Amino acid sequence: MEQLNEDEIEFFEFLPMSFTNELQEALQECLNDVTQHYHLHHKIQTYISDSFKKNLFIFNSFVLRNILKFPANFKLERKVTDKTIQADISGMVEALRLKQEKVLQLSTAVQELRTKIAIQKTRNDGYRSLLQNKTKFGDLCTGAKEIKVFLRETNDLFEKYQNIGKRRDCEFEKLMEYKNIKSEYYKNERAKLLEIADFEALENLNKLI
Repeated sequence: MEQLNEDEIEFFEFLPMSFTNELQEALQECLNDVTQHYHLHHKIQTYISDSFKKNLFIFNSFVLRNILKFPANFKLERKVTDKTIQADISGMVEALRLKQEKVLQLSTAVQELRTKIAIQKTRNDGYRSLLQNKTKFGDLCTGAKEIKVFLRETNDLFEKYQNIGKRRDCEFEKLMEYKNIKSEYYKNERAKLLEIADFEALENLNKLI
């Protein structure tokens, strides 16, 4: 039915059945207006309306069957030229989906490869720079080793002098202790002498001696 409607629209540029139905409705409205205008009896209005519908139905059938119809030898051009292509749409859609997934996988793999290439390029640049500055790098390593040796020798020397300082401090403490003992001895002897004679007498005695 749908195909028939499309064919009729293409040939007549309208649907014949819709045209006759609209014509019947318009005539029915005019008839109702006339009967109401003259205030006809209800039974008369009903009789006229039923008779009109019956005859108009016969008229519509005649028009559709004999007038608004395709010629006997008529063929639509598109029916002759158009070709119907039988295709597995679902299969094509599935194949397209698989291809899209494959493209996405390849795109991801390409991106990962680009990242690896960039990382390797950075490493190569670092190695190249290291080789170009090999002499400077060697001098730097040598200087670092010399500084390490110097610091170790300085630390050993500091510990050595620190031990010597500790030993000297011990000897100095012993010397001070001896000095204090000797001073105390002289003080005691002087006190004993002062008990025997006064300081002036002892001084005169010292001069005589």
